[in-house]
Amino acid sequence: MSTIPSFEFLTFKVPPSLTVILIYLPPKPHPSFLSDLTELLTIASSLSPRLLLLVDLNIHMDSPTCKHASEFSSLLENFSQHVTFPTMIKDTSLTLSAPPTSQYSTSTLPLSPL
Repeated sequence: MSTIPSFEFLTFKVPPSLTVILIYLPPKPHPSFLSDLTELLTIASSLSPRLLLLVDLNIHMDSPTCKHASEFSSLLENFSQHVTFPTMIKDTSLTLSAPPTSQYSTSTLPLSPL
């Protein structure tokens, strides 16, 4: 996959058919973040039937008034959020693990704060 200017990412395949995408969004999201992410997910989903997203955001996902958080949540409505607690002590940024809802149960994804 090509480079995307609004965030950093790494993709790799786990045999037999899982594609993992690690995404890091720097502080102060780039204006094209959501459209770039949409493009990445479109390409990735056409290449693999099973996706696992691991996303380190600098978006206040726990804030109901954060525009980026609501737009990001809408984009991932077909995915499940398996991290239900803040993963940073001094910040409200959350790390999201978002496999499609029908592919994994929460018990198969061990999670703990970093």
